[in-house]
Amino acid sequence: MMDEVKEFVKNRKVTKAEIDENVRLNGKKMPRRSLFVRLKKFVKDFFEGNALEPRMIGIAGIRGVGKTTLLWQIADFVNKNSKGKDIDIYFISMDIAVDYGFENIQIIEALENLLDKSKKYLILLDEVQYMENWSLMLKILYDKFKNVFIIATGSSSLLIHSDVNLSSRWNVESLYPLSFSEFVLIRSWLKTDGKEQILPEKGLGNRLKEILFYSDDINELNQGLNEISSKINEYLSKVESLKRRKKNVFVGNFVKEYVFYHNIPRFLLIDEKKTIIDRTFDMLHRVIYQDLREFYELNEVEKIRRFLVYIAFTDELNQEKASKKFHIKKDRLKNVIESLVKSEIFIEFPPYGGTKSRLKTAKKLFFISPTIRYSILKQIYSDTERFHSKLYEDIAALYLKRVLNGMVFYGKTEDQKSPDFLIEIPGLPCIALEIGTAKRDLSQLKMDCAKYGILVNTKAKNFHVTGKYAVLPLKWFLLM
Repeated sequence: MMDEVKEFVKNRKVTKAEIDENVRLNGKKMPRRSLFVRLKKFVKDFFEGNALEPRMIGIAGIRGVGKTTLLWQIADFVNKNSKGKDIDIYFISMDIAVDYGFENIQIIEALENLLDKSKKYLILLDEVQYMENWSLMLKILYDKFKNVFIIATGSSSLLIHSDVNLSSRWNVESLYPLSFSEFVLIRSWLKTDGKEQILPEKGLGNRLKEILFYSDDINELNQGLNEISSKINEYLSKVESLKRRKKNVFVGNFVKEYVFYHNIPRFLLIDEKKTIIDRTFDMLHRVIYQDLREFYELNEVEKIRRFLVYIAFTDELNQEKASKKFHIKKDRLKNVIESLVKSEIFIEFPPYGGTKSRLKTAKKLFFISPTIRYSILKQIYSDTERFHSKLYEDIAALYLKRVLNGMVFYGKTEDQKSPDFLIEIPGLPCIALEIGTAKRDLSQLKMDCAKYGILVNTKAKNFHVTGKYAVLPLKWFLLM
């Protein structure tokens, strides 16, 4: 068997032809996700001798977000920039290794026989969770081979549940569902046969984030939005123009298309809405019955499935009621929620308030992709319009986690209306944020603690300021 393992690993050394096959579509190189830039820097620094660490990266993300494609794009970058340097690249699909009956120790031994200590290597391990004791394998690889840069992909829950000894050896990077600008970039590229790639001006998203959340007061926010409004409108007009010229680029309203259907890269080539919904639901089914099955008995997995359906219909989680409804002890329910958050099915935000309030009150759950919630709703309802506000809250939660992680809370007050979110930048007064599908009512933003409030409106065409409150079009918010 060991001879077969050695031959298998030896043949995982990638060629330029293999790389081209996996980074091109119809002969043209596919656009890159924003995480590529960060990974490229880590890899470049290591191979150019600018930094010894990190030299092992984990890429975590739900199924379908493009982890495997990202590995091949990194392989392409290293291959193109290794001229004059002695760098070999190996790409090992761990699910295939397991199908052949190979074990982690055998893979390590095969690599030990192949690798030359005088050279540098890039080793890409796809879907590591399929290999038993994969975290031990990564630990040994890291400790044995100082001349190797390792990138491993896998299920979020399994990567983040990894052995504590691994946490000091690697960085885990989350690959989230697409941002709106990534969706427009890739969709425009796909539907114009690679002839057009629409991107906002570089740095526009970061500038918008600074204006919305770091302005001293509403006047500074108003001034900042006025300064960048022409750049935002210029970008959006390009999107509108492409939509008019190429009828098949977007399926209807491009913002709604992004939120409801096309925020997961795997489905960008599919225009049939029902197919996207069915495949998303199937993907969720595999997360529950394959990924989470590693940690829960089958009867508990069934309860988790029902719990997900329950959350798709509700606003805030009452753990007492949910515990009784699903016959799960409260402590066990907390573990279930933690697993679903680590699996990146859910995003959770604590309630706004003091430490005592945050510890006592249940966190609010959002789906990391609104398409997941929508796929659950569509199994039951043909008309889901009354739930659409929840989908827009999901996409807002994804953005807030990505750009302000650890500074976002959900509004929960006893004596007044409360906004969907409260942003608490350390050392600054809070900011109230409300997501509205048609509402113009600003009353939920009137928090005593807030320096200003922002209503993100799906129907608004331009921003305006009233008193200490700003109304912002959703399509602007999505440019962060």
